[in-house]
Amino acid sequence: MKPMTWNRSLRSWTMAVGALAGWYGEVLVLPQNQTVAKAADGVTAASVEEAVKVLDLRKVKLPEGSVSGEGSHAVMLSYETKAGLKEAFQFQQQELVKLGFKEQPGTQREAAYCTGTFTKNGFAVSLITYLDMANPAQPLTRVFMTHFGNVPAEQVPVIKESKRVLVSPGGANYSTPLKAAEAAAATRKVLIAAGWETYGSNSIPPDSEVQVYKRNAIRLTAYIAPAPDQGPLKGTGMLINYSLQMMSADIPAPADAQQVGFADSTKTLNFESAHEFKDVAAFYQQRLAKNGWKSTTPEVVEQSDRFNQPAATLMFRNSANDVLSLEMQRRDDKTVATVAHLTAMEFAAIEQKQKAAAEKFVAERKAREEQMAAKAATKKPKSEQPTKSDDGLPDIEATANAAIADALKGTGISIKLGKEGTPSKTKPNAALETAKAEAAKKIKNKSKESPASEPKSDDQPKKDLSSLAPRDNAGEITLDDKSFELKHATAFVMTRGDQRVTKVVLSGKPLKQSALIEALKSKGDDENFNVPEPSVTIELDERDRPSSMSLHADRKSLGVSSSNLAGEAVVAEGRARGSFKMKKDGEFFDTRYRAALSFDVPVLTKDSKPAKQLTDASKLETSGKMLADGKTIKLANVVAYEMKVFDEKRVAIFFTEKPVNLAKLKESLKKMGNDDGLFEVQPQVKVEIDKNDRLAMMHLWVNNVSLNSNADLVGDVIVEDGRARGTVKLGKPAEFFDKEYSFELTFDVDVIPLPSE
Repeated sequence: MKPMTWNRSLRSWTMAVGALAGWYGEVLVLPQNQTVAKAADGVTAASVEEAVKVLDLRKVKLPEGSVSGEGSHAVMLSYETKAGLKEAFQFQQQELVKLGFKEQPGTQREAAYCTGTFTKNGFAVSLITYLDMANPAQPLTRVFMTHFGNVPAEQVPVIKESKRVLVSPGGANYSTPLKAAEAAAATRKVLIAAGWETYGSNSIPPDSEVQVYKRNAIRLTAYIAPAPDQGPLKGTGMLINYSLQMMSADIPAPADAQQVGFADSTKTLNFESAHEFKDVAAFYQQRLAKNGWKSTTPEVVEQSDRFNQPAATLMFRNSANDVLSLEMQRRDDKTVATVAHLTAMEFAAIEQKQKAAAEKFVAERKAREEQMAAKAATKKPKSEQPTKSDDGLPDIEATANAAIADALKGTGISIKLGKEGTPSKTKPNAALETAKAEAAKKIKNKSKESPASEPKSDDQPKKDLSSLAPRDNAGEITLDDKSFELKHATAFVMTRGDQRVTKVVLSGKPLKQSALIEALKSKGDDENFNVPEPSVTIELDERDRPSSMSLHADRKSLGVSSSNLAGEAVVAEGRARGSFKMKKDGEFFDTRYRAALSFDVPVLTKDSKPAKQLTDASKLETSGKMLADGKTIKLANVVAYEMKVFDEKRVAIFFTEKPVNLAKLKESLKKMGNDDGLFEVQPQVKVEIDKNDRLAMMHLWVNNVSLNSNADLVGDVIVEDGRARGTVKLGKPAEFFDKEYSFELTFDVDVIPLPSE
């Protein structure tokens, strides 16, 4: 089984419910004529502190050699281990039992994943392990543990007009004959009446909605979406899904807040408000005071941000010395707020890190000052140093004066030198003048015999392009006994600080110049441009000297220092020419690697015009097919369109068995910038292409099975001037419950642009 996640859209959540029905056969639907038991009956939603007393996931014992994820904290833990899938599950299972947890019915142990739920003192904890096959040669087991909290899902109130579909400790599913708007409004009303605070919502046209609530430190997410058009849930109307989870920090949000989002991994709340800074600050001062928090200043501190826009901050601390920071900015007549939580230990660690960085800076500056002072102390006075004349040769008069002065030291003879290093003429001395003349004659003759010393390398004149013979564009990377041929060369110039840097890339496929030039224009460098592997990149400084080389192949990123590079390059006349190779093989753990490259290409700048790749490309015949559980399904219909995935614009290539509703697709793109409003319950494959023409994600759905993955995608795609051309397939079939799924796509189609653009 490939690493999978449910789709980010509610369309795929609906498909997931359909898949649920397929896995378990006929879903048991029980009649329900009245509201389920209220959440407040005998249960008070827990705080983070109460959950941690039962189980602090920061202190859970892990298998030897495990690596915790960056987002791990007290109520959520993720880590990877080399232990086998079932061994990792069993290890954590035994640890939970030792801590007094009881395993609940429903544990699943499959070939590709294991799941289970454990309870103690009313609290439920989820345990999931699955195989990460990103590197098939060294598969890892990923482990996730999550606090569901102490509110049973079956005790969360639901509207009367509903039927129970499936209930578990961390979630519940219901069906209702009500229409979408009615179900959403009724759900909101019953949850608010039961004491759940609104914590954001997202209406997804035309008939779905996500509602988020909190109660103390427990977050409740309600998904309301149509039931699938086929399977045992067909005709059940709308589905309501509840999911519960402990929050990593109890951070309230104003009731009228918009665009609310809470990130557990960073313990950060973001939202927008129509109120002014002082009103938002007053809400937190009053609300947090009930939980023992006090603001460190009586009023909000207003200032301007780096864009000279209004900004404000306010800090809070509690008796445990934890910290809550409120930061606000003013944008388009709205207050954009960020509230972040830090424990006293986390805050102290940040302060210590900042202090160490400051001390390091001061120490390094002091060392540089002492070094400069020592160098200045050993430097000869200016009057005793030979100078150069305009022709670059030593100044004979000044050199003679300095030499004679040095020779007469300690003899009792005093010589007074003038400002320009010449003796004072107040007291003529014939012997001295004769000695000066003889010394000057010797210095002059020596200068004629020995040419001036060679200038330092930094003073060397820059070479012309003609100083190097033309080169071929070719490169090769070797990892152990595996070689990667690189036929395409691209060079571009950018700035880093106040230095000019030239980068040369040899890659297996042409780089998308339009995306590269766009990155150079936006930030002046290639930070927002990703080079596809296999590739090798060499960086040249202002003197065309190599400063580093990087290799990317077989999902490995390797570096080479300039000291291990042999070769030369010239960047001149708008062209980069040269060749380099590694002097000796590099080693990275058990991998030996080497690389060599040569190039002779124009240098791109932010003002360059990108080369076209599809101008002379022949038209490809569009076709698609899916292999599902031994059956071949023809995907005869395709549509391509631009869409937004968060803030990133991608192109979707959508193959289906039957034509899709284009009107609904265009309406969704216009309103939301994506295809979340398009629900197609039919065999389908969607491939997402990023701005660099890389295969970013695939989504496959057939027979109530939904698969998502960014692994094992193979293909070559070019998107240019509203045209998408290429081929995509799975390198090897995806496995799901002992069944295999794959596809092969070929396309050459027009791309529907985003309406807003």
